[in-house]
Amino acid sequence: MAASTEVVVAYRDGLHARPATLLAKTAAAFSSTITIENLTQGSKPVNAKSPLTILSIGIQRNDRLRIAAAGEDEQEAVEAIARLIASNFGEAEGDERQE
Repeated sequence: MAASTEVVVAYRDGLHARPATLLAKTAAAFSSTITIENLTQGSKPVNAKSPLTILSIGIQRNDRLRIAAAGEDEQEAVEAIARLIASNFGEAEGDERQE
């Protein structure tokens, strides 16, 4: 049996290198096979444990994603990745850095 969920990316910058790496590190903590698919762009599912494959599907703000996992910790994996995306990758949406 597999677990999956759909989420919308609210993060203002979409998925560039830093959030893609955070997502891949989160996915790598689980033994399940985990994929991510950009439903808005019509991408095929890619390995969520690889930052480069995540970047290859061009995730932008407001894109709808499907996160799917299969394995012994599939539900926990899907929930953890969905939480990460919902948290804007640990940044407040209005976080404007002063330099």
